[in-house]
Amino acid sequence: MQALIQLAVELASRPGGLVLVEEPEVYQHPAALRLTARVILATVRRGVQVVLTTHSLELIDMLLAESTAEDHASMSLFTLALSDGTLSYGRLSGGQIADARSEIAEDLR
Repeated sequence: MQALIQLAVELASRPGGLVLVEEPEVYQHPAALRLTARVILATVRRGVQVVLTTHSLELIDMLLAESTAEDHASMSLFTLALSDGTLSYGRLSGGQIADARSEIAEDLR
């Protein structure tokens, strides 16, 4: 709960701009992920751009479950992979994220 409360307070204090959040799921009980997703989405709906890193497919699922079609328009998911010294990346827009869930799962696991 402490990590969730800290995240919520820090995000609520931002009047606008850009916020970088690194792995917000760390040290959180799985049941808190839904609340984490709600906090992040509420921040985005206030006009704050949130960039986050995660290895949690569950957090991505919660963000999708708690978001609306309108939210999807402002969402993007980037993937990175390093293979034989070559860094490759991909970008999915909000509407594509749910459709590519199995591909995302392979990247995260």
